[in-house]
Amino acid sequence: MEINAETGLPKQVHALFVQFFEQSNFPVESADGLKQLLSDHRDTFASSSSDLGYCSIVKHNVNTWDVQPIRQSPMKPPLAARETEDEILNDMLEWSHEAQIAFEALKEALIEATSLAFSIPNMLCILDNEASEVAVGAVLSQK
Repeated sequence: MEINAETGLPKQVHALFVQFFEQSNFPVESADGLKQLLSDHRDTFASSSSDLGYCSIVKHNVNTWDVQPIRQSPMKPPLAARETEDEILNDMLEWSHEAQIAFEALKEALIEATSLAFSIPNMLCILDNEASEVAVGAVLSQK
């Protein structure tokens, strides 16, 4: 893991730290506190792109004893059900006017001031994260 000499943060976290201060009006006097929080939890962040998608906190171990796993290709639906299946998929993929209104309302709710706020420096922070092969997400919250 490459560490930035100036901040003591991993390289990619330092880049996000600098970008955050350039694009926000975060109080400069709180910068040291945020830097310390990030530094204290540097092992939480991926050290490289190859780390993304893997989490050592939860390990799944399914004991199958000596039985081999079942390998079976997905079954194609019968031809008689193809039309019904197409209708169901089209209904699921249809983007209606109501869906657009709901999406706009959700977007507004996420960017309004009551849901986005600066952290309180002396209060416990909770980092919830999730990663898969196609996406990474995280929420930093306080009680």
